[in-house]
Amino acid sequence: MKSYIKRFILSLIIISSAINIFAQEMQLSGGFEAGFGIFKVYKDFYYSSYPLSNGHINENTQSSFFALGISLSVRVFPDTDNFVSTGFIFRDRAIFMTNIKQTGTETFTLSDDHFVSIMDFDMGVSFRYKILNGFQLYADLGLNFTIMDSENFKTSDTFNYLGFGIFTGVALQLNLNKTLYLEFGVNSINNIFSGQEGTYHMSNNIKVNYEDSGRWDLTSVAAYIHFGVRFDLKKIWNRSQR
Repeated sequence: MKSYIKRFILSLIIISSAINIFAQEMQLSGGFEAGFGIFKVYKDFYYSSYPLSNGHINENTQSSFFALGISLSVRVFPDTDNFVSTGFIFRDRAIFMTNIKQTGTETFTLSDDHFVSIMDFDMGVSFRYKILNGFQLYADLGLNFTIMDSENFKTSDTFNYLGFGIFTGVALQLNLNKTLYLEFGVNSINNIFSGQEGTYHMSNNIKVNYEDSGRWDLTSVAAYIHFGVRFDLKKIWNRSQR
């Protein structure tokens, strides 16, 4: 699983670097993010473990959650003057669940015994509209890659999730000056398929490792606020050649 993550991150770096060569404007921003989501789990598998000859585990749950975290984004555009521009966006987010409500159970706050984190990598197309002097509207659409890790330190159960899906976003930028800006936005992810690995620790010291897959199992919507810096790549390049 780790090798796939490294390859994916390396490919993003190569793609973004190649696009930057042909871009005139680059925007780098970061800030805080708060989101809600729904995560569905359906596991149905058999196992064999001593002293039991075999067993069957079936889990079919739906959890709604609230999460807080930080996010970073990079946008690049081939021009700076056009009213409508099409560019590229790359986003990285890390959020941590604070409250989870499962179907048929009460809401609970995650304690020190249970840790759930989500990291997203998104890349795609960004459309910019200069609606007013000092304001820009953005619409983003692309692919999403999600890593989710869960560990219960009390029971020693673990859960690792890799998901692929669709990323969308809408944002409004307010220019503070020619270089600095504030960005307010809403984004969403909807994973189409996933791969899951985990460990159950059962009674009689039985440890069960499993692998499973999911479909349309993770959806989240988040609001964020970013502080950003805008760069003119052509000017920077020309100065470096002098």
